[in-house]
Formats: sequence, C-alpha cells, structure tokens
Amino acid sequence: MINMSTIDVQTSKPVSGAFKSILVAVRNRSGAARAIELAARLATPGTTRVKLLHLQERVTYPSRSGAIEIETHKQAVDFAAKMQAELRELGVHAELEVGREHTGREAEQILLAADSFGADLIIAGNHRKSRLDTLLRGSTTRDIVRKSPVTVLLVREAN
Repeated sequence: MINMSTIDVQTSKPVSGAFKSILVAVRNRSGAARAIELAARLATPGTTRVKLLHLQERVTYPSRSGAIEIETHKQAVDFAAKMQAELRELGVHAELEVGREHTGREAEQILLAADSFGADLIIAGNHRKSRLDTLLRGSTTRDIVRKSPVTVLLVREAN
C-alpha cells in the first residue's frame, strides 16, 4: 500500500469534493501503481465511475510512413488488464480502454477519452524530461494541463 504523504503530486486546479468520473491514463508500471492508488482513494464506492486508459506505445519516424511498436497490442492489453485487476483489488471497478498511441497527439487522445467518458478528473503520470527533450518533442502532460477543462492530477513516476 502506498502512503499518500510520500506521493509527489501536482494538480491543475484545486481538488475538492467527490468526483463522479475519473479517467486514469497510465503509460508504464512506475506511474500506474501510484495513479491507481490515488484513483482508489478518490473514488467513492458505488458512485464514482473510473476508466483506465492505456495507449500502446509506438514511435513514428518522419522519414518513414509507418510506426514501430514498442509494445505489441497484446502486451498493451495485458498491462492494462493487470492494472484493472489491481484497481479491483482496491475495491474499484474500472472500465478499460486500450488505444494506439499517435506520436505527438497523446494529449489530444487522452483529452478526447476524458471528454467522451465525461471525466471530471484526469489522473496521469508525469516524468522528468530535459529541457532539450521538452523543446524538441514537447510535453504530453503540459499539454493536458493547459488544455483540460477539468482537474488534472499529475503523479510523478518513479525514476
């Protein structure tokens, strides 16, 4: 069990009251463990809907027409199902969505999923990037925070 006082979190807006629907966007194991723990603590049993979203990791190269998959679709589904089972063990039933990541559009994909789900909270992992990396490739979490009409809770991924 994770001690909430040890989790480094940031929110885009003040967190208050009960949430009716929470979207948990997970990318990898280090961020997912913390994100699902927070979702379980913030969800009200029987009233809060939770959706777990995992985008299958891919890399698109501008010089090629296709993408290289970092994880197979089966690996993505297995990972998400394992996170869903962990939420269930914490007493939270969660819907599951696994999509294919579109490089450069991850924030848009997460925000669309949140909107279609009717989420009033987005929980997402956040990892440190160098300034050069952020300049060259952008920041998904920064884009989510800037564009989201609902509260965003960022969970620092373990290094």
